Amino acid sequence: MLSSYVNNKQSDWDEHIPSCLFAYRNAVHAGTGYTPFYLMYLRNSNMPVDLIFQQPLSQYMDEKDYLIVMKERLQEAWKRAGLSIKYNQEIMKEQYDKNHTDKMPTVGSMVMLESPVIPRGHTLKLTRTYKEQ
Repeated sequence: MLSSYVNNKQSDWDEHIPSCLFAYRNAVHAGTGYTPFYLMYLRNSNMPVDLIFQQPLSQYMDEKDYLIVMKERLQEAWKRAGLSIKYNQEIMKEQYDKNHTDKMPTVGSMVMLESPVIPRGHTLKLTRTYKEQ
């Protein structure tokens, strides 16, 4: 993600970390069907607008009951995510096998070439190493 937003001099990569992390943590992943934030905290993240319209909880649980409920929810979420990952892996394999053919590029076709030249002062991780030719 960072390589998509960093400037040509790679001098502003650190400014994009919070927004990239926020996007990653709150995006539903196709493999699990959940956001990483949900799998970690068992709730969706609060946006500023959510805090304005959120209804206060009317009843609180004691610590022991809360831990039991949260453990059950976490186990169920992880179980569902694991099943979703396995299912999606099978679907993706079927799709790949159905459409895959070994294709060799022909003269004049567009290809991506690896360009491992890294300008001085730049890092490989933020450099786009492939160029269209």
